[in-house]
Amino acid sequence: MKKNFRIAITGTALALSVGFSGAASPAQAEEKGLQLYASNEFEGSTRVWSDSVPRLKNYDAINGYTWNDMAASVKNTDDVAWVLYDDSDYRDRRFCLRSGESVTWLEHEQWRFNKKTSSIRRLTLNSCVGYPAFYNYG
Repeated sequence: MKKNFRIAITGTALALSVGFSGAASPAQAEEKGLQLYASNEFEGSTRVWSDSVPRLKNYDAINGYTWNDMAASVKNTDDVAWVLYDDSDYRDRRFCLRSGESVTWLEHEQWRFNKKTSSIRRLTLNSCVGYPAFYNYG
């Protein structure tokens, strides 16, 4: 029997669930990458990114708009950390998100990053060393 472990880190909560099954869990079925959502709580339009993007405004409209300054929540389903930047070309304010982490509301007073993401960078390791992280631990 296969054990499935899932850890979700959101805001100030840490949840661990254990399930037994031979089938893939919903978390395993998600496409790997950085998932940007147009609304809080992982709602609305979404796009999964697998590579760094220096200028989100250069991408063609998806569902009627570009992703520049549109993200309201984010999930990292990749194996490595990602950095979200306030400006194009990886400049200005930034926050790092490790593998498995997510932010349900980027406007939270800790970050005030709602609808501000203009570039995203995929790192080579699952470490935020050298970058301010959304969640500071260990």
